[in-house]
Amino acid sequence: MIKKVLKTLGALVGLVVVLVAALVVFVLLTLKASAPGNEFVLQPLPAGGGRGVIVFGATGKLGTELVRDLREHGDQVTAFVRPSSDRSQLEPLGVNFAVGDVLDAESVRLAFQGGEFDAVIAAVAGLSEPDLDRQGNVNVADAALASGVQRVIFISTVGAGDSRDAAPLISR
Repeated sequence: MIKKVLKTLGALVGLVVVLVAALVVFVLLTLKASAPGNEFVLQPLPAGGGRGVIVFGATGKLGTELVRDLREHGDQVTAFVRPSSDRSQLEPLGVNFAVGDVLDAESVRLAFQGGEFDAVIAAVAGLSEPDLDRQGNVNVADAALASGVQRVIFISTVGAGDSRDAAPLISR
């Protein structure tokens, strides 16, 4: 009984983490950073959506919620997906797709040629593939820099909710 309650509580905590992460991403997308001289200034972007956003990790739990939230706010979303990814949750949302593997720097670079992006969201993480966190996000950052994107957001829920016990000890 206690185990069932703890599992349910863990799932609820995971959901709260995903919702908070989506809110953080929304807030970060509404701010524009500029650095005249040695100052750091945050300026709001015009309201109303319409931003071009490419999302890596779009078919995961967090990525799907982020894409849904971005589309509800009127943003144009490109979802970077693997050829084998299940797109069924994203297709009804009217997103564009770029197909590749985040561990393949060339396919990540090519994804940026498919549109003009105001922001990049990398919700790429995996407990079963350690290189996803490191090399996958390096590939995203390098391609974003090369394409001139000014806003890059790295976000993950690895270790939250039900995945807590599977996360590396240092992350818990």
